[in-house]
Amino acid sequence: DFWAHLLTQVTKGVYLAHISHTPVGYTVCEDIEILETKQKQLRIQLFGVLSRFRGNGVGKALLEKVEDLARNLHIKWLSTTVPEIHCFPDDPDDVSLWLRLKGFRSKRIVKDRFVMYGDKYDGFVLEKEVTL
Repeated sequence: DFWAHLLTQVTKGVYLAHISHTPVGYTVCEDIEILETKQKQLRIQLFGVLSRFRGNGVGKALLEKVEDLARNLHIKWLSTTVPEIHCFPDDPDDVSLWLRLKGFRSKRIVKDRFVMYGDKYDGFVLEKEVTL
């Protein structure tokens, strides 16, 4: 099972946002080390907020929890990889503007990183420096 593996093997932090006992958002993180630079990062593996709760600060609160975790672990960088199909302005699933407004910057593209809907999509790696 995907979730069981993810939660027992690679996680450093799992956060669930809820409103009146209803789950409305989540994030799953793992710590990694970039081999070329020996730089530790906290990677956001999964991040989501139900569409009807977007724009209400749920994502911001989850991201603040992730930043606090990075500080507690003395990790200076956050990273995430976003499928290219979630980086089209004016698309309801676009996350690129939100991440940019939260301080993330694009670092590189990973060719064919995601397989979704039977097709391969590139992934955009975004990083953010965390103030320790």
